[in-house]
Amino acid sequence: MEWIMLLIAAVLEVTWAVFMKMSEGFTRMLPSVITAVGYIASAVFLALAMRKLPLGTAYAIRDHGDYYSRRAAVQGEHEPCAGRLRAYDRRRDHRA
Repeated sequence: MEWIMLLIAAVLEVTWAVFMKMSEGFTRMLPSVITAVGYIASAVFLALAMRKLPLGTAYAIRDHGDYYSRRAAVQGEHEPCAGRLRAYDRRRDHRA
């Protein structure tokens, strides 16, 4: 059950990050609300998962949500970090 909660936390991490961008500096109401709710829910699910999982494991898995947030931003728009992220992907694929 803890792994499911951790997966939910990772998905919510991506969700709130994408909707923060869509909120246009918190000037649009619905994306701003989704950002706030997603952020809080992500932290709550992470805390629930860490009842049984070690901190390092839980945070490392949930942190992959941050990686996928950047991927979603790069795919959705032309972000300044796009070149660095593609270089990171190449290094990561090369090591595997």
